[in-house]
Amino acid sequence: MKNIWKYIAVAAVAAFTGACTPHYPELVPSAVPQASDLDVNISVDQETNYVTFTVNNPGVVPVWIFGDQLVDGKANKKYSYPVNGLKLRFRAAGEYSVEVKAYNRSGISEGSLLKTFTLENTYRDPFDPKPYIRAVSGGASQNWVWNSTQDGHFGCGPSLDAPKGWWSCEANGKAGFLYDDIMTFDSEGNYTFDPVDGQAYANKGSEFKPEAKTGDEDYLFPVEKATTKYTFENNWNDAGIEEIYLVLDEGSVLSYVPHKSLVEEPRFLVTESKTSEMKKKLQLAAFVKTPDNPDGIAWYYEFVPEGSVAGADDPLFGKESKTWVIDNETQGYMGCGPSLADPAGWWSAAPHDKDGFAVTDDELTFFKDGKYIFDPGADAMVYVNKGSGYHAELLTGDEDYNAPADKQESTYTLGSDDNGDYIEFPAGILYGYVASPDVINDQPNRLYVKELSATKLVLVASFEGISWQLIYRPKDGQVDDKPASLAEALVGSWTWDADVNGHFGCGENLANPLGWWSGEAHCKDDASMYNDVMTFTADGKYTFDPVDGKSYINKGVTLFESQKAGSPYGDDFDINVEKVTVDYTLNEIDDYEVIKLADGAMFSYIPNDDFMDDMTLYVRSYTKDQLVLMSYTPTGNDGGSIAWQFILKRVTTNE
Repeated sequence: MKNIWKYIAVAAVAAFTGACTPHYPELVPSAVPQASDLDVNISVDQETNYVTFTVNNPGVVPVWIFGDQLVDGKANKKYSYPVNGLKLRFRAAGEYSVEVKAYNRSGISEGSLLKTFTLENTYRDPFDPKPYIRAVSGGASQNWVWNSTQDGHFGCGPSLDAPKGWWSCEANGKAGFLYDDIMTFDSEGNYTFDPVDGQAYANKGSEFKPEAKTGDEDYLFPVEKATTKYTFENNWNDAGIEEIYLVLDEGSVLSYVPHKSLVEEPRFLVTESKTSEMKKKLQLAAFVKTPDNPDGIAWYYEFVPEGSVAGADDPLFGKESKTWVIDNETQGYMGCGPSLADPAGWWSAAPHDKDGFAVTDDELTFFKDGKYIFDPGADAMVYVNKGSGYHAELLTGDEDYNAPADKQESTYTLGSDDNGDYIEFPAGILYGYVASPDVINDQPNRLYVKELSATKLVLVASFEGISWQLIYRPKDGQVDDKPASLAEALVGSWTWDADVNGHFGCGENLANPLGWWSGEAHCKDDASMYNDVMTFTADGKYTFDPVDGKSYINKGVTLFESQKAGSPYGDDFDINVEKVTVDYTLNEIDDYEVIKLADGAMFSYIPNDDFMDDMTLYVRSYTKDQLVLMSYTPTGNDGGSIAWQFILKRVTTNE
């Protein structure tokens, strides 16, 4: 109770200071508030479990004392709250009490009032499935397979609490039945089951597709690749513990069918629901009643991302360790923006834009055991933001600069919060560009993982009012799938990389194709562009698929003038176009590799008549997953030259 005086003292100082000359209020003992006179009002919102505490007496400050009762689901750490209109949440249903005192300039009341109030329901926060969807989709699309090389990847037991209590499958114990199945979850809530061989595995007592059963054994049944929907739901059990469930659409198959009821209502408990663990291993259990087990049986399923089985490389740290470097050939390899969701919205670095600074030789090495090494390279320097305060003595003028940095050996941890998955380093540990004073203060450095694959790591550092994007690639020689040539990289299907600032724009020439205008991310969401697919095959065929039957045309194109009327985009317009396939060839013009499309071809954007007459695409850069193309016409801009930039990304299986 003595801590009450701490809060009152603070309030009194705040109330009676501020003038230049000290003013000491006159204390009037008869004016001390009486607890019995307090007019207390306690308002309970039974929907949100927020409770508002007010006294209606003028000239007094109430003090609310809750002792050790749970406030907002946690032990109350304050002995008292000296404020009128106090609003607190009490999550659990039940009866609560509060002791009320009051004070004014003359002193604190003698005695107190004890008031009670009741919460009718236990409040639970609204459930958000997004962190779980992000975990299983990898933020885009993730294939999952059985963790077949590990004992206990499959099993059964008496309950969801012990789903392997009766039997646990040894490594590769169901070869020939389960392990070729692929389960794919994407960030849009789509679930795809691919049996690969056209068959899936069912329990002999499943009562599912019984026509495929032969004898009295478990059996394989025919099934086709299918895409349905999925989500996550929560449930609070009797012990007050939140359970997370993976829920699939009716009719969905999740590789093994213990009973037909699990296809009619596919619902699986996530036995390890920490999202940082879910992204590495998806552990599920389902409870069903079958003819052989009328009291019920639980089945356990353990999946891992495709490529994680049998000692394959982890995308972040490989088999034992993996080194990453800045990917200065990719648009947006550095950038900044207003938020985590838009970390390159204000600025997106063009390829090689910052090669003059000490950023290209920085190395980030992650080890399987949690060790982390930052190596600033042979120059022992890092690239520094002018406002970071790092080696501020080197700041000259109003420009970013290079500063010395030592090689650091430390640790890293992986985690997940409401903003997504993250990598966290101890305070003061670097990861390349020093963007903010927060990088070098006494707080851990948390970088959110926007994208992670074997060949690409996109990290976002978020500070107050600004976020920074950094794109890394594996150091040369660590992966074997880097394209050896444009011909190798080109094969496949491509669409707009609309998430990238500068994915679309124009300038005077090929050296500066965004000099006049650089489109922000998704700047053409309303136009018929982003669903277009351009496919190149190894035998020299190019296919343009407009998907919606339309293509986007610059206002200066006269060849389709008849279709311009009524366009919703102002001067630019859509035209009706069909899917078309033509030949393509690769060549060189000056210092550029080029893609030449044959007559009759279409492209996702037609900037001018000259491009339509000679559809030549200049290659600015390429990686396994990104293609930066340009068009250039010396007279396409009312007789002057103009270049356009188009950044494409590879279309994945479910895109």
